Order: sequence, then structure tokens, then C-alpha cells
Amino acid sequence: MEDDLQSISTGQISDNNKKNKKTAQQTQKAIPNQVTLETMTFDDLCSTFDDVKDSLQQEQAILKTAKDELQRVKKNVEKEHSFIQEVSAQSPHDIVNFDVKGTLMTTKRSTLRIFKDSQLDRQFDE
Repeated sequence: MEDDLQSISTGQISDNNKKNKKTAQQTQKAIPNQVTLETMTFDDLCSTFDDVKDSLQQEQAILKTAKDELQRVKKNVEKEHSFIQEVSAQSPHDIVNFDVKGTLMTTKRSTLRIFKDSQLDRQFDE
């Protein structure tokens, strides 16, 4: 998840920015100025419109890819958020920290009480 966000924030965004700049430059080259429009032939004009259309289609494809990637990351963030909500919804008293021969351990009270009528069950009975 973190890798997804990091790859988006570093590599993919810079790649998309480069592609967007390139597309914008192509569009600028494809759009003629006023003087050029007056001297263009019909075939040149059709070619220019085709170039603009191609540039816009490329830009639209780039935006769709970025949107899809954003949706994927958003879905992962929502999954992580719901997991965190589920875990944190438990009472702090349900988490037990203890020391076993110098080794610190953390577990849930329900794990310690899994065997009914055991010593741990009685010790951690609410």
C-alpha cells in the first residue's frame, strides 16, 4: 500500500507530467497561428485538425490511466482504513501485555480465554 502511494508520488506522477508536457507541446505545434491559418490549404487544415485530435486522444488516455490508478489506490486506502477501524474498535482492556521470562508479548484477552475453565481463562475473566 505504502509502495503504491510512493510509486505514484515519485515515478508515475513525474512520468505523467512529462507525457502531459509533451502532449501540450504537440498540441501547441499542431494549432496554427492566425497568419498560418490564412495561408493554409484545405489538406493542411485537415492534417492540423487530425494532429490536434490525436493529441487530445493521447491526453485523454493519460488522464484515464491516472484516474484508474487513483481509483485503485483509493480502494486500497479504504480497505486499510476499514481494517484500522475494525482493530481499533476493540476496547484497550481487550489487549494484554505481559512478560514471559524476559520476552514481552502482546495478545488479546479472548486469545488467553480460548480454553474455558483454564487457569488463563479464570485469571483474565472480566
